[in-house]
Amino acid sequence: MLTAHEFSEQSNLRSPDWKISRGRSPFYCRAKVLRLVDAEATRLETRLSDHARLPTQDKISVAEFQLRIAEDVKLSHLRMAAFVAGGEKQLNARHFGTAGQKLRRQYKHLQGFGDAVAQGELSEKQILARAKSYGVSARTAFFKSEKLTRVSYGAREAKRSLDIQSRHCSSCLGHSTGGLWFRIDQVVAPGVDCECQSRCRCRIVRESNPKAAMLRVAQSVPEVILF
Repeated sequence: MLTAHEFSEQSNLRSPDWKISRGRSPFYCRAKVLRLVDAEATRLETRLSDHARLPTQDKISVAEFQLRIAEDVKLSHLRMAAFVAGGEKQLNARHFGTAGQKLRRQYKHLQGFGDAVAQGELSEKQILARAKSYGVSARTAFFKSEKLTRVSYGAREAKRSLDIQSRHCSSCLGHSTGGLWFRIDQVVAPGVDCECQSRCRCRIVRESNPKAAMLRVAQSVPEVILF
């Protein structure tokens, strides 16, 4: 699997300046970004599936199985953080802290997962499905890190809308701000705290000054960042 640096380089989505600039957005096509994030999540699911088959075939111990799952999940989370930050050198303490908080929860679940495998409580099919479910965390890690990066470049307010072409869970309906601006810490990022998880297609607009943003839209100056 790719390192954080290799993922950022090969994705070709790094920008030397992630700040807002007049007349153009330094951020790349949202659809392209999400395709890359989905690809990372799929790669992680594949790796975890490969690991899940080994203990059922007595090829590795349950402890080794847990270590492999934990390592791949950790690396994927760090790749997502580096990707959205614009490279490893742009990662800060908040990025690592957010990733660490999420990983601690994953490790706690993984401990229970390993115990269930060791005690023979799960079928091979159940082990495979549960291992693959950890792949969803890669996309959630992206959304959480994305929020931190945008805040570091001045985003202070946000509004969240529903994708009119998608089906939404009840949580997403509740997270929508109905076109109103809120403090950025009050707006839930897509894919976080909702049943959709990695399938979430909600959109968020974040701005440092909502009134200025609305004025720029009226003047047709493309400075508002949509993502």
